[in-house]
Amino acid sequence: MFNPQENEAPQHPLQNNSKPGPKGAYEVRRVNNGLYIRVDMPGVASLDDVKLNNKSDKHSITFYGKAPMREGWPLDDSQRVYAGSICLDRDPDLIPIEKTFKNGCLRLFLPAADGNLCFLTNQESGQSQNPADEQVHQPDVIIGGLVCVIPYKPDCGCCKGGHSDIQERTCTKEMSFINPCVLQGVRGVYETKFLQEKEGDDGWGMYFRFDMPDFSTARMCQVKVEKKRCIIFGPMGSKEYPLDQGGRSYFCKLTLCCDCCYFLSEKAVHELKDGVMRMWFTILSKQKNNSSSAKRVRNNSRRT
Repeated sequence: MFNPQENEAPQHPLQNNSKPGPKGAYEVRRVNNGLYIRVDMPGVASLDDVKLNNKSDKHSITFYGKAPMREGWPLDDSQRVYAGSICLDRDPDLIPIEKTFKNGCLRLFLPAADGNLCFLTNQESGQSQNPADEQVHQPDVIIGGLVCVIPYKPDCGCCKGGHSDIQERTCTKEMSFINPCVLQGVRGVYETKFLQEKEGDDGWGMYFRFDMPDFSTARMCQVKVEKKRCIIFGPMGSKEYPLDQGGRSYFCKLTLCCDCCYFLSEKAVHELKDGVMRMWFTILSKQKNNSSSAKRVRNNSRRT
């Protein structure tokens, strides 16, 4: 059993953690003479999909939620089961619990109560990325997250308003950003998978998922796909709950670091639902284009 202390959750690597607001996969705070608990469950659709069971004899509450596999995404295996418990100082049946669930995030407030949050998981790394075939050239993608945004005003008089610098960091394979609430399924907050379109073909499909709790299709999220990179930006939103200290903001940059590959931007698709962003890219190789051009030249030469 994993028993986290108050507010010790690792920060989400693709979230702007320089601003006040929810950070990490969970939160435990003593506030307003009560206990406030937030648990991220990206992929779970609604409060109807979360089971809360009071155990009066043990002074505890168990919770359980299930996120199904998303239809229409063949490489998606992010069906997950979330579970945990709250150990309290009194009978939970005597506590008027306030509970809300929105965009993959469970929030509970237990007035006049105190306790601890527990998870029934080990602490293994949760990043998921399919292994590369050394015999075939596979695109190499760097995943970048946001450290902070530094606003400034330019010295020149030609600009209206201020500008800002974005400090980024690279998310390496050694980083273990996991959600300890996950009992079954992938535990990393992001993953990439590659699929070669046809045997012997230089074209690839890339599936990318990253968890964006508190975000959904109703929230503005900007996605910009260029040849060598893709930027996903979720601007700072409003507080989702009165006891939150602010909203959340996300930033992710995918960069193709090999010179021969590029994103086919017009075929990129994305979906943001229940706190999960899913994307599909077609990646082409310049080598493929060059060989195709040479083949066309040879064919034309035969005709003449």
